[in-house]
Amino acid sequence: MRTISIKTELKKQVIYNNPHHFWSWFKQDLYMVQNYPSLNSVRDFAVWFSTHLYYYCKGIGFKIVVSSEVIDINFYAGGNPKFIEAIVSLVCKAPKLDNIKIKSFQEADITVKDIKEELIIIKTDNLRIQFNELRYAVDEICQESRRFGITIYYSEFIFIKDKATLINEIYEHLVRYLGEQFIFKKIMYINFASCYPNNNYQPVSYLKQDLNNDVIYFLDSVKSIDI
Repeated sequence: MRTISIKTELKKQVIYNNPHHFWSWFKQDLYMVQNYPSLNSVRDFAVWFSTHLYYYCKGIGFKIVVSSEVIDINFYAGGNPKFIEAIVSLVCKAPKLDNIKIKSFQEADITVKDIKEELIIIKTDNLRIQFNELRYAVDEICQESRRFGITIYYSEFIFIKDKATLINEIYEHLVRYLGEQFIFKKIMYINFASCYPNNNYQPVSYLKQDLNNDVIYFLDSVKSIDI
């Protein structure tokens, strides 16, 4: 019998600075990537972009795509909900400039079909496993935010030379599968642990569908709940 705890989620956020400072620098140095810039100019701009973004909030990632027609900028948090407020504040204060497209959060690019057809493989230096081999279980529910604490399980029999690298790879694939906005909306935290193959945990391919269902789904699926 599996026990799911009901708890009140504590909000965790990071300290970030005034976004106007970042965008003031951005408007000042934007010329570096306009009007058919050289590769060196684009590289220099990316370095300064990274530096000033670090000054604003340490931990936010970004991707810049420069073309002759438009400059695409995407800010993302690596699936970490602590950075959501900092990213939203930054994007909301972005200046309106021609040919500049600014987006936030990493979008999902792995489908359930990809997982079930075993097209998604997790690789480390000494390991190669199918993403579909992973299992998950719900540990906690916050009724106020309707978000869940979950554990992702990998096989007990996998020889792991570098556990931290494996967990990072699994997490990156989860972000690609779920998308950052879904993670922020539905998940409080993600833990990782090993388990034996003959367990009763759910395949990871069901995770998105299950969390999209109502909290009642989980309350009905267990007979004992700690409060």
